[in-house]
Amino acid sequence: MKHSKIARGFTLIEVLAATAIMSVVILVVLSLTTNVLSVWNRSTGKLNSNYEARVALDLLANDFETMVLRNRPFCWVKVDYNKPDEKDLSDYTGALPAMPEMYFMARVEDRPRYTSSNTPIYGDICAVSYRVLYQNPVDPDDEAFPLFGLYRFVIDSQHTFNDVMSPDNTGSADDLRSLMNESKYWNEAGIEVAVNADGIEKVIGKSENFLSANVVDLDIVFWYYNSVTNAPRAITSNGEADGDPLSFTYTDRLNVPDAPTAIGPLEYVDIAITVMSPEGLAIVESQSTDATEWNELVAQYGTTFSRRIQIMAKPL
Repeated sequence: MKHSKIARGFTLIEVLAATAIMSVVILVVLSLTTNVLSVWNRSTGKLNSNYEARVALDLLANDFETMVLRNRPFCWVKVDYNKPDEKDLSDYTGALPAMPEMYFMARVEDRPRYTSSNTPIYGDICAVSYRVLYQNPVDPDDEAFPLFGLYRFVIDSQHTFNDVMSPDNTGSADDLRSLMNESKYWNEAGIEVAVNADGIEKVIGKSENFLSANVVDLDIVFWYYNSVTNAPRAITSNGEADGDPLSFTYTDRLNVPDAPTAIGPLEYVDIAITVMSPEGLAIVESQSTDATEWNELVAQYGTTFSRRIQIMAKPL
């Protein structure tokens, strides 16, 4: 007697159970993948911001360590503390700290050494400027997609010597900034272009001068040696590190308008750069942020890098 073989398929319940299990597995895998990609993107953005901040800190250190000072009535250093341009920051502008706008002379290692026509540029002392701006780093004239950024502008040594270190620099508070504004630099075609065609702010803010993104605080405190107390004192409102930084110039001596008794050679400078992660800035851009919320976001998503730099130059 022969037994017939009956082909048996999956029942509806088995198909539904398998489908449900597969759906759960797919959802778990998708969730894990999404979380991994999200963490990767956040980490990559934060690493990029941190790397740029470290590069900026290294450049600041090199420029300050090679700062040039002399005993002659000439404005060698000019530092002003101002809040960044408001633009669309009205909700939390009050929370933004005053940041330095710095102009000084230094032996710049990465200075321009040749014009675009391969003509050598001799000398090593260059006029340098640093400033934090809130603008589009690719196209400063485009108000879309602005970022906090630290900008560094260097005038080549030839124009520094001929134009900035000129007899017109008599040591007044505005001499260095104004002469940098009137100086010239080489454009891509090797033609001398007057800086004041656009104004010093726009020249500093050109995309090629962009140094570090997402800089929400640049805290720089200069210290000088006080011969009365025989100890370093900060150029701040109370002479200590926790005081408000004061604007000053350095000619043949230190000049602090808001602290006339602050007289002595510059000793060192404390630098702290705070960068906010792209995730934190995305939250700022997606909602109305007041001063309190801004401070909380900086505390949660900000990273601070600090360094004390000795000013090697002493007036001769």
